This record gives sequence, C-alpha cells and structure tokens, in this order.
Amino acid sequence: MPQFKRRGEPTKPMKLNPGDTLVITGIGHSLLALAIPFFRNSFIDILKDGYVGSLSPNIHNLPRTAARHSAWWFVQFGVLMVLFGTTLSWMIENTHQAIPQEIAWGTIIFSSIGAIGLPISGYWLVLVQGIWMLHYR
Repeated sequence: MPQFKRRGEPTKPMKLNPGDTLVITGIGHSLLALAIPFFRNSFIDILKDGYVGSLSPNIHNLPRTAARHSAWWFVQFGVLMVLFGTTLSWMIENTHQAIPQEIAWGTIIFSSIGAIGLPISGYWLVLVQGIWMLHYR
C-alpha cells in the first residue's frame, strides 16, 4: 500500500540512479532526432508514406532508404535506452542490490566501441553512465 506524506512532513531529496539518467539520455536522444533536420525530414517522409512498408529497402533510391533507416534507428535507440534505463532503475529500487557487473561492463564496452567509431556522439555520455554503474551502491 502506498505511503502518503502528511502536510508539512519533510520529503526525501530525489536521488538519481544510473537507470534514471539512462531514461533521461534516451528521451533526449529521441527528441534530438526532431531537432536535427536530416532526421526530422526523414521521419516526416516515413510518416507521409503511411509508415507501413515505408522502411523497406528501395534499391532504386538507396540514399532515401539509408536516410530513413538512420532516422528510424536514431529514434529507436533512444526508445531502447529508455526501456533499459527503466528496467535498471526498477531493479535498483526494488532489489536494493548492486548493479550486476555484466550490465555495467556491457554498457562500457558497447559505448566504448560506439565512441571509437563515432567520436562526436552521445556514446561518451553512456560510457560515463556505464562507469558510474560499476561504482553505484
């Protein structure tokens, strides 16, 4: 049963955990797609075509297909980060155990590989969050 605060009762300050910051990062990543004209225009193009089948490869227009796939996966990665962060946050808050090392190291390795291949990107932010996971208690 939920506990409700009485008026005037002090509240605990909100403490962010690595899962929460992954959710924030994922939301920001997906919203960034709307701010970058290349992704925004490609996504609008997908919706204008009615979405269904609009991501299918088109051999006659490979640049358009690549642009659509890039936009789609940019948004999808943000959504996946939100799902991962939500799950991690739930685990932290409900099990009161340390984050499994495999999750932390997996995040570090994944983001390191991404940062090497795409140095000007948000992979560095995820790398920092992975390192934080190693030390979060």
